[in-house]
Amino acid sequence: MFDAKQKVMPNGIRLVTIKKDTQITSINVGVKIGSIYENINEKGISHFIEHMLFKGTKNRDNEKLNMDLENLCGEYNAYTDKNSTVYTITTLNEELENGIEILSDMLRNCIFPQDEIEKEREVILAEIRTSRDDIEDLSFKKVNEIAFNKGPLKYETIGDEKSVKNLTRRKIVDFYEKYYVPNNCYISIVSPLDHEEVFNIVWKYFNEWIWKEFKRKEVIAEKNIPIKKISYKKI
Repeated sequence: MFDAKQKVMPNGIRLVTIKKDTQITSINVGVKIGSIYENINEKGISHFIEHMLFKGTKNRDNEKLNMDLENLCGEYNAYTDKNSTVYTITTLNEELENGIEILSDMLRNCIFPQDEIEKEREVILAEIRTSRDDIEDLSFKKVNEIAFNKGPLKYETIGDEKSVKNLTRRKIVDFYEKYYVPNNCYISIVSPLDHEEVFNIVWKYFNEWIWKEFKRKEVIAEKNIPIKKISYKKI
C-alpha cells in the first residue's frame, strides 16, 4: 500500500520513510518511554518532559523556539502515552529539513529552565484538577484505579498532584538523559522525497546524538480485577 522503507541508523535511531506524492510533509519522532516505565515516585515525569521540550534549548530560548515552530509548521503537537512520547510536525515539503532540525534541537538540547519548570508544573496541576470535572475522564480513571492492583495501568499518564509537585529539576533531567537516547528513538517521515535523501537529511541533524546503553523499568503485567463498584463524585 505504501512505498515505505525502514532503516536503523548508525546511532540506533529507527527511521521509517514513506514516499508519497504530496505537498505536505509529516514528521513524527517517538521516544519509547511513557508512564508504564515510571517508578512510583516518578509518576507524570514522561508527560512533564514532553511539556518541557517546548521550553527552550541550548540554541533557542522559549520564545524563539515557539516562534520558529509557529512560522514553520502548519501544525505541531506532542503527546505522552503509556509506552511512548511522540512529537509531530506537519509542514510544506520545502520545510522538511527545517522541521527535522528543530525536532533534533528539541530532543537533544533541552535545557529545562527552572522558571519554566515551575510554570509548567502549575499548568499540569491545572490539567489534573480539570480532569476531575469531566465525568468521562473521571470514570475512566476510576476504572483503572480499581481494575489493577500493582500494575502501571493503575496510574494516570499525567500523574497525580503529589507526584507532580515532588518532581525536581534534577529528577526530570536525569530521566531525560537516561531515556532520550537515539537507540530509544523512532522517526517516521512522509514526504515526496527519495528514501535516501530523507535519510541523509535526518542523519545530518541527528548524527551527533550518541548511542547510550539504557534499561527501561520492568513492567508488571497483571490481569484486571473483575469487580463491580459504584463511586460517587463529590460536588
